[in-house]
This record gives sequence, structure tokens and C-alpha cells, in this order.
Amino acid sequence: MATLKIYDNAGNLTSATIPVDDRIFTAEGGEHLIYEAVTFHLGNRRQGTAKTKERAEVKASGRKPWKQKGTGRARVGAVSSPIWRGGGTTFGPSPRDYTRKLPAKAARKARISALSAKYRDEAIFATEALRPEGPKTKVVAGLLETMNLSGKKVLWLVSESDRNARLAARNLARCRTLLATNVSVYDIINSDVVLIEKDAVGPLQEILIP
Repeated sequence: MATLKIYDNAGNLTSATIPVDDRIFTAEGGEHLIYEAVTFHLGNRRQGTAKTKERAEVKASGRKPWKQKGTGRARVGAVSSPIWRGGGTTFGPSPRDYTRKLPAKAARKARISALSAKYRDEAIFATEALRPEGPKTKVVAGLLETMNLSGKKVLWLVSESDRNARLAARNLARCRTLLATNVSVYDIINSDVVLIEKDAVGPLQEILIP
């Protein structure tokens, strides 16, 4: 059975472990689903507002610059032509929606594959509940330093939203707290180390293996 090592409240790695579901943390395959989930996630964040003007939208005179024949120059119909400076753009971007959605079963499998990848890399650990007495960044920074995780991208999955924990970690550029049940494939893959509260393991496994 797969197990996770546990960090105590002081940030020290203990000899205790917590059992986790093999179907979630030791699953094989799914690399392409991870790729698709990350691609969809990044695409859904795009605004899709890029826009250039075509020749019909350029503010320009519609008068023919010179007569069609007899000048020795190339024939031109309007100064809004794409081959003229200040003219319209050919095949330029226009506003579009990049939103795509993975099927629920595929999205669940992608998250399982991402967690299994972290487990194989020995980059996922369990922790005691992160409940600082106040919104003090130095408290979380001190814990990470004791864990030898300073300078690494840390994703801390919590069981419930705690204002002090969220504010304490917010000022750390490479540390992020997130509800375990809301974690995405991108969040997992975009971190060096995943820390998950012991109380958050159960709810996370319930949504992945209903």
C-alpha cells in the first residue's frame, strides 16, 4: 500500500506515515491526459481579444491612387491594400473563445496521473494542519526553510479554507495554498513539491475515486 511521509507542525520529517489509495498515487500511464489537461487549462485562461484590422476596416480613402493604365506603375485599387504600409492585415487574429473542457472521466484520470507522477518523484508529502495563529508570512517561511523547501515551488493542499494560512502564504512568491478538492492538473504539475494536510487526503480521494 502506498504511504506518504508526514511533516510535523515544526516542519520536521517524522517516521510516521499515512496510507493512501494505490489507485490514485501509484497509477500508471496518463501522460497524454496530463498534457491535454494542462493545454486546456492554459487555453481557458486566454482572453482571446487579439484583433487586427482587415482592409475593409482600415480608415482610408477609397479613391484609386492613380489610373489603371499608362503610368508604368503597378495597378492599385485602394491604399487600404494589405501590401501597402498602413493597409489592412491579411489573415490577422480576431477575437475568439479558446475555452475547452475535458470530459469528467478524463479530467479525473488526469489528476490521478499527475498525483502519481509526483508520488513516483517522491515530491508529495503529508503535513499536519496549517493553522498559524496570525497572518504571519515568516511562520510559513520558517516551516518551509525547516523542510528544506525554500526556493522551491510548493503547493500546499489544505482541507478547509483558513484566512491566516492563506494570508501567511500569499506573500511567498513560490508557495501557494489551495483547497485539496479544488486542485487542478496544472497546479500539481506546476509545483516542485506538493504538501497535503492529513485531513485533506480523505476528501481528495473521495472526489477522485467516487
